[in-house]
Amino acid sequence: PWFINTVYNSIAFGEPLQVKAGELSFSLIVFFITFVLCMAAIVLRRYFFGGELGGPRNWAWITCFYLMFLW
Repeated sequence: PWFINTVYNSIAFGEPLQVKAGELSFSLIVFFITFVLCMAAIVLRRYFFGGELGGPRNWAWITCFYLMFLW
């Protein structure tokens, strides 16, 4: 998204993309919460299925959609 927006601004307006700096704390909190949820999914898969990949096909798809939701 950032690359596409940067290219669009340089072509359409002839200037680089400029974004106002905001609070970094909110972004860091969201990033950290997402990291914890992702790591929890990986650890639970290792505990219950013996690995991060593989295991029952239904749980693999559920984990896939869960991680895509986090992304």
